[in-house]
Amino acid sequence: ILITFFRGADKLRAAVIHSIQIRALPNIGVLLSNGFNSSLILNVLVKETSSSVKAFSYGDINTCISGVEYYKINDSIVEVPAREVIGHVPHEYMGMYLLFKYAASVNTKVLYHGLGLDELFQADGSEDAISALYTRELKILDNLAGMFDIEIRYPFLDKNVIKRLLSVSITTM
Repeated sequence: ILITFFRGADKLRAAVIHSIQIRALPNIGVLLSNGFNSSLILNVLVKETSSSVKAFSYGDINTCISGVEYYKINDSIVEVPAREVIGHVPHEYMGMYLLFKYAASVNTKVLYHGLGLDELFQADGSEDAISALYTRELKILDNLAGMFDIEIRYPFLDKNVIKRLLSVSITTM
């Protein structure tokens, strides 16, 4: 029998919930992917805040549909007509560009993004890894969102969450 203990996991959980709660507004959106990070954000927003939540996805439509059905929230699913952005936006960010454009058209000013958690686990939370993440991803996403007066919030990059993540110790018996 293999048993794994995570020391400090309760404090990490509390830090993640707090990081999401303090950034919540009455009307907010979540960028849903097919991953755990965005699902966790959606879960906390629906269960732990009084925010009216919209879910946006351009990738795995089935994930978005199942999430919004489970939480009974209004879904906003974007199909990507590539002709609109070819030549104006780097290829890998076309979907995000259109998603931000659509979110702005339905009066969404703030979107939560799950970026950061996987990257922090892979890089052990080093400052170099966080700087590289900013240069590579956050800057581009923030610039694209800014074109539509949308602010992106990254609750997993909260300093307290990073501190708690680095303090979790894993013991396997």
